[in-house]
Amino acid sequence: IPVEGGAAVETPSAAALAGFLAGLEPGRSVRLEVDRGGRTIPLDIELTVPPADVPAEGPPSEAAASPLADTIDPVKVTRLEMPDSDARPLTIVPRGGDGPIGLLIHFGAPRGALPDAEAIPWKAAVAATGVAVLLPASSDRARWSRDDIPAVVRSVQALHARRPLDPSRVAVSGSGAGAAFAWLVAERLGPACRGVAVAGAAIPRSMAIGPAAAGEARWILLGGAAGIPASRLDADRRRLEAAGHVVGQLPEADDASPAVLCRWVSLLGLL
Repeated sequence: IPVEGGAAVETPSAAALAGFLAGLEPGRSVRLEVDRGGRTIPLDIELTVPPADVPAEGPPSEAAASPLADTIDPVKVTRLEMPDSDARPLTIVPRGGDGPIGLLIHFGAPRGALPDAEAIPWKAAVAATGVAVLLPASSDRARWSRDDIPAVVRSVQALHARRPLDPSRVAVSGSGAGAAFAWLVAERLGPACRGVAVAGAAIPRSMAIGPAAAGEARWILLGGAAGIPASRLDADRRRLEAAGHVVGQLPEADDASPAVLCRWVSLLGLL
């Protein structure tokens, strides 16, 4: 990418290119040079503010495009074996393909180990988008605790050992008590978490939000929160946007819709 003064920046991957461009001001013109078979092709583009809302469609998944999708279940539901823990999280993973996949870590109400039926609402969304879903279990049936965070991190690592994850498409989501916990998990994951979608919880007051470094901006979706003052949510939005994050709105009719959330994760790498 040629910049002022004749210097240039080489980007070895699409993620590195997106990270560099994210650190530039909207409205600026940039020239890209693409090497195709030894021939350099110049492309002049103008940077703009990325959309905050989730498009109606996302990129198709390999599983959904497979000719065997109608005869073989395109997703696999399993439980991760966790050392020193009886609370095994549920995973819904797309079949087919050998490339890295996106991951959504979703937190609902704390209920301990989840029954297998909890995976059913997610299966169609996983098949359509190719995004894996992790449904962690809480150690306490009555609440999510900071003590649950290390287990969530180990679950992500265990899933990554089974199926490579795309680091540009890892996100957390939650509703109600799970939304407040999702903020804490995002804080623990740091730059590895590229998106946060929450309905029904403001940012914990103890959570620090520093300026996003180039390539580390998050795409954040906020949903309605009964009992939380609108002024508090507006302050959260301004705080996030001032830090360089892209903030959008969850659809009111389906704040935690599997289809919306999985489609959102499938688009994270394109932000």
